[in-house]
Amino acid sequence: MKVITTKTAYLQKYYFDILLKSTLVTKVGVPLSICDVVNKRKFDKYDSEDFIKFTKREEIEFLKNATWIPNFYDYIKKPSNEIEKEIELLDNEGNELNKWFQSLSKEERQLKYEYSSTKGKMLMYKKESLNDILAFISNKESRKRFDDRLDNVIYSKPLAFCKKLTRRIKGI
Repeated sequence: MKVITTKTAYLQKYYFDILLKSTLVTKVGVPLSICDVVNKRKFDKYDSEDFIKFTKREEIEFLKNATWIPNFYDYIKKPSNEIEKEIELLDNEGNELNKWFQSLSKEERQLKYEYSSTKGKMLMYKKESLNDILAFISNKESRKRFDDRLDNVIYSKPLAFCKKLTRRIKGI
């Protein structure tokens, strides 16, 4: 998931696993400054609760336009049943992708493997993010815990933003 504000973007770090490869599917290049973060840092991709902060305009614009990564603020006010329907659509899209891949010949599979694998991971990560948002909406995850997730020790965010986010969340 991502959290986008006017001057900052936060991205869950497990998206870094697929971010550079996403260009195979989206045909949109990743800004070099994001590539630098991906290539220079060693992340525990399985500790998905941490967020990475981005402040450069091209980074924020890229993340805003990355529709395959759910933005927290786009979903937080949606009813749970709408999010559940979207999760179901993602499952259906994943099943269709799998059927398509299975229908290919062995040679075509070798050529399309990277695309199919990347697209599948993109769907899986989006579903995981929507499940996180759904858990937050249904109060299975406390607001404090969500704030702590944004307050990553690798790239900590400004205290002012934390307070602003807390006020916004309380206003929901």
